[in-house]
Amino acid sequence: MEPYDEAHALARALTGCAEFKSYAAARERVMADPAKREMVVNFRRLQAEIEMARLAGQEVDKEKEEQVARLYELLRLNPTITEFLEAESRLGRLIADIQKIISDALRLFLEPLEEKKEK
Repeated sequence: MEPYDEAHALARALTGCAEFKSYAAARERVMADPAKREMVVNFRRLQAEIEMARLAGQEVDKEKEEQVARLYELLRLNPTITEFLEAESRLGRLIADIQKIISDALRLFLEPLEEKKEK
């Protein structure tokens, strides 16, 4: 089978698997409630701001980190949002595992072209 055919088969397998179906259902429940959706969006926005600051080598605002931690604890009190976050985590793990399998198989492609210098 050709790689494109295999990729399409993988896409079908992923969208048909329990992890994806669980995530899609949980996401739909969160998206159906504007207040819950807004809480998750605000949480993600704050997380992204902190991560971008870290990647830029900037010192992360402690108050912002505490705000994210408080918001996360608040989100975890809501069963619908907790279910969504857990389903998202399971699907993310599955995707990461698949990416690792593909990366390991294509290690030669991912290696730099320059030769490593001996120390």
